[in-house]
Amino acid sequence: MRANELSEGEIYIKQTRRVKLIRDTALPQICDNLKSYVLHLEVVSRKVLMLLTNPFRPDPRVYKEARSLIKGGYGVTIFAWDRDGGFPETEVLDGIRIKRFAIPSPYGSISMVRGLLKFWKAVRKAAKGEDFDIIHCHDFDTLPAGLKIARKMGKKVVYDSHENYASMIEFDVPRPVYLFVRHYERKLAPRADGVIAASEPMGEALSCPYVVVTNARELEDIDEGRLKKCRARMPQDAFVVTYIGVLEPMRFLIEACEVVQSMEGVHLLIGGYGRLEEEIKSYAKKSGNITFVGRVPYLDVLPYTVASDAVMCVFDPTNKNNVMGPPNKLFEGMVAGRPVLATKGTHSGKLVERTGCGIAVDYSPESFRKAVEFLRDNPEEAARMGKKGRKAAEDEFNWGVMEQRLLDLYDSILKSDA
Repeated sequence: MRANELSEGEIYIKQTRRVKLIRDTALPQICDNLKSYVLHLEVVSRKVLMLLTNPFRPDPRVYKEARSLIKGGYGVTIFAWDRDGGFPETEVLDGIRIKRFAIPSPYGSISMVRGLLKFWKAVRKAAKGEDFDIIHCHDFDTLPAGLKIARKMGKKVVYDSHENYASMIEFDVPRPVYLFVRHYERKLAPRADGVIAASEPMGEALSCPYVVVTNARELEDIDEGRLKKCRARMPQDAFVVTYIGVLEPMRFLIEACEVVQSMEGVHLLIGGYGRLEEEIKSYAKKSGNITFVGRVPYLDVLPYTVASDAVMCVFDPTNKNNVMGPPNKLFEGMVAGRPVLATKGTHSGKLVERTGCGIAVDYSPESFRKAVEFLRDNPEEAARMGKKGRKAAEDEFNWGVMEQRLLDLYDSILKSDA
């Protein structure tokens, strides 16, 4: 026998040890994995179909809710309306299955109704080929289609009121349309099996039982690489006020540009998309203390917020939707530990005052200027406000709390059907 050869006895012993190792370690692990897989299949048998009238870029609120449902064991499919046809027809993002319907239509005008009716027809047809238990309608413009699908297919409905829809469109449509939508939403919302509202005032406006799920952010760690990239786009020797969101009228954007361009030691950074984009670009070109960064990926929103010194969410209080709804920017400021400027008398302004996380201002250039100057000139007080906001986020206004409310609602709906 050669020196490197094993005897039959040694081979037998080695094989016996290998079998024992597999029996004692690998086999239990294989069994556990198989058990987990079977349980996963059982849980994912609960499926959700979401309806959404934007292309899911992704929409931050919808994205968080979909991920939370997947985490809770649900399969999630989103039917989204891509009015510009600029996104893939089908996509899978973090386990979320997305199907987009490229139906051309303008934004923010009565002429969008024709496109909306086509979207409703398309999703009703497509839903027939889907396997789901609950249809989740995001905002009022998907609710009529969702209720009709649910009635024909015998499914449950969740209505998710992101906005007070009638008030949101009030200044873009004729008065009779506004009144019709307000009446119709109050009529249809109680027909859902569960109702979610983004704030207490929005829920109260629906006149039916509801669960509040705010636009709170996750208490997440900030990616240092993203934070460094965002800081590189900001001046290091100025007090930076940030707004990242939809660039639409009644959000104090043009007014803020007018105020900030004449202020010393203050810089305004704006990111997003919307009807005011070109006008804001023009301000940024002619002013050295205004920066426009365009569309901001979801994962960059919080790094930009952390890199700034204050967050602006000053919305026009003459619009009831602005009064009722807390914008994403409020909760982003809280999580980032940055002071927030919000409009006095709105739900956001009241939260700022209650938590001490910033300053509630009048919707006026003078009030905005004074608040920014105060934060710029009192860094210790600004830091104190930021800390209070962070504590409010950790205690109450974080997505972990909202996620549990969402999953509890879903469980109660399915249990009622058992």
